[in-house]
Amino acid sequence: MERAEKKLREAMFFLPKMRESEGLAVGNEPEEFDYYLSAFLSAARSVTMALDHEYKTFKPAWFPKWLADERNEKEAKLHVFLTADRNREVHRYGSRRDEQSTELHMSSGQVYEHPRGGRTEVLGPPGMARAATLYLPEYYFVIDGAQRKVTDVAQEYVGVLKRLLADFRADHTAGVTPNRSAMGDFNDWLDACGWSGLQLAFRRPHDGLERVHLNLLLVARAQFAVDRSYERLQDAAAIDGIEGTLLQFLDAHAFLVSADLFWRALKDLDAKVDPKAFPPLREALDRNESTRTELTKARNHIVHVTERVREGRDPKRGPPAMSKEVFRQAMGLIDGTKIRFGDESFDLADQLHAVVDVRDSVARELGGTLTPSFTVTTT
Repeated sequence: MERAEKKLREAMFFLPKMRESEGLAVGNEPEEFDYYLSAFLSAARSVTMALDHEYKTFKPAWFPKWLADERNEKEAKLHVFLTADRNREVHRYGSRRDEQSTELHMSSGQVYEHPRGGRTEVLGPPGMARAATLYLPEYYFVIDGAQRKVTDVAQEYVGVLKRLLADFRADHTAGVTPNRSAMGDFNDWLDACGWSGLQLAFRRPHDGLERVHLNLLLVARAQFAVDRSYERLQDAAAIDGIEGTLLQFLDAHAFLVSADLFWRALKDLDAKVDPKAFPPLREALDRNESTRTELTKARNHIVHVTERVREGRDPKRGPPAMSKEVFRQAMGLIDGTKIRFGDESFDLADQLHAVVDVRDSVARELGGTLTPSFTVTTT
């Protein structure tokens, strides 16, 4: 957790600088507050991203449950709000923070002491009540219809992140193995693919190895796409309005189609690998059979969405039947990690879990099975 803790300290570093720069009547850099706000938002967002990179259980399992816990309802709303603001700041139009000024009326002879040192003395006729006016900027967010100072919101979010790290640490023993992330570990499939390719170079006839080689390439590609689309789906959830809704649907579509490719390629691979020589592959497919069935149903919904809006689901194409009226009640409605079509709900986090499970139990051992053996004979 060292990386996540460092990112939290980085966010805390910029918080006092934001407080110092707000309310300055005179400053060398008029956009100074925005620079510090941008740095704070990026560092704070990186806390959960660092945990996701280091621990394979964080994103697909632990974090969604933590956000969904009713005890964390306030914290979850704040996380979603500031994640969306960070995305706007980094990728779009800048932070949604607003600005207003407080007028400070000064009489002649009055002195204003600046927070960073220095002073402004007002000169004017004796007794003049409003000889000068200073404008002190204030920055605020509008959250649930109420104005809140940006620095107060940032301070609260630091507390949320501290609690999140403490809860995650408490729920995970010292024996938890850090993760190389699902996306990074597609290399395990490529390693196995490399060994099968090496055998292709030395063995004739190919004995089906060419299919194995190509299937492993497809599995690696599909796993990469599954993880990347799930990551984008989580980011899209923090984007407000119709844009966020559309992005979530597109990313869910990519996720389901990629996961379907993963299982199809894996099943084809199983047909070419002797289960007696390498039982983990068949065991992983059997263990995740119900998950694969649910995946196929969800994939068919999203691929044939226009057809099902028009006609519903024909039981001949995937029982049970679903009327168009029922399907139209939810045409890919996304809530957290779940997506709903009609009266059927599918948990995408469970699907990601299954892909990671296969990677851990199959990919890292398959390369050894495919390692070519050479016999040297002397005459």
